[in-house]
Amino acid sequence: MDRLLSEEVVKASDVLRDYVKHTPLIHSQSLSNKCGNKVFLKSENLQHTGAFKVRGAMYKMLSLGEDARTHGVVCASAGNHAQGVAYASRLLGVSATIVMPERTPSNKILATKNLGADVIIHGETFDDANRKAQQLRDSHSLIEVHPFDDFHVMAGQGTIGTELLEQLDSVDVILVPIGGGGLIAGVLAAVKKSKPDVQVIGVEPIGACAMFRSFKEGNMVELTQVLTRAEGAAVKRPGLKAFDVVRRLCDDIVVVSEESIEEAVWTLMRDEKLVVEYAGALTVAALKMLPSRNKNVICLVTGGNIDGSLISETIRVCSDRFAVAGAVGV
Repeated sequence: MDRLLSEEVVKASDVLRDYVKHTPLIHSQSLSNKCGNKVFLKSENLQHTGAFKVRGAMYKMLSLGEDARTHGVVCASAGNHAQGVAYASRLLGVSATIVMPERTPSNKILATKNLGADVIIHGETFDDANRKAQQLRDSHSLIEVHPFDDFHVMAGQGTIGTELLEQLDSVDVILVPIGGGGLIAGVLAAVKKSKPDVQVIGVEPIGACAMFRSFKEGNMVELTQVLTRAEGAAVKRPGLKAFDVVRRLCDDIVVVSEESIEEAVWTLMRDEKLVVEYAGALTVAALKMLPSRNKNVICLVTGGNIDGSLISETIRVCSDRFAVAGAVGV
C-alpha cells in the first residue's frame, strides 16, 4: 500500500500540474521568533476554491473513465471537499451531488451551490452526511468521491508533500492537520519515500481526536461525539485506508485546544495577513508544542474558507484576551 500510494502520488503530481495552483511556501519570521524554529507556511488557503481539497477531488475525477463520469458523482463533506468536487465536476462536465451536514457554515454551502453542484443538507455530523451519500450512491448508481478514504484522493492530496520538498531543500519537520486522514496519508507516502528522516507530525483538535486515539491505541477508534469549530476536522472515525498508512509511517500525532486554534487563526490574520479557517490553522496552533531547536518546520495551512461572523468573533475575543493579558502571539 505505501509503495503503491507513493508511486500514485508521483503520477498525480504530473497530472495535476495543469489543474491546481503551485501554492507558495512562505517564511514567517514572526512565528519563527516565537517558537525558536524556522517556520514556513505552505499556503493552501490560496489554492483554487480556497483549500487543498481540490487536489484529491480533481485527481479522483480525472482517474475515472469518461463512461464512469456520465453516471455523476456524489460525496459527503463539511465544506472544502464539497467545493473541490463541485469545482472539478464543473471543469470536467460531470454532474455532482453533495451531502453537507446541518452545521456546515453557510458560506461553504453557498460556494458549493455557486459551482453548480446539487446540495443536500442532512445530519448533524459528517458521518451522518456520509451515510446519506452512500445511500444515494447505491440507489442512483453514482460514483462516490470520498473526502479522505480513497486511494486516488489520498494520492492527489499527497502532491502537496512532493511540492513542498521541491520548494525547500532542507526540511526537518512537517506539521499536517488531520480530519479523516487522507491528507496526512498522502503526504507521508510522498515524503517518507524520498526523505525518510523528515519528521511528519499530525495535528488534531482535542474535541475531534479520532486519529490521535487510534494511533496511540494501535487500532481504529470511533468517537461518540465531536466538538470543535474546526469543522473540516470534525470526524468521528478516521479512514481505514488512511489509518493503515498513518500507523506505520507517521512519527507522532498531537492534539491542540480550541483556544490555541482560535489564537492561531488570529495570529495568521494579524501577522501574516492570511485569512485561514480553524481546521486550516491547526498546525500553527501546534508550533508551541515543538522544542526550540532552530529546525526548518513546515506548517500545512490547508484552507481559508472561514465564515465572516466567525472571523469577527475571533478578532474580538483574541483582541480582548491579549489586551487583558498583555500577551502577543500564539
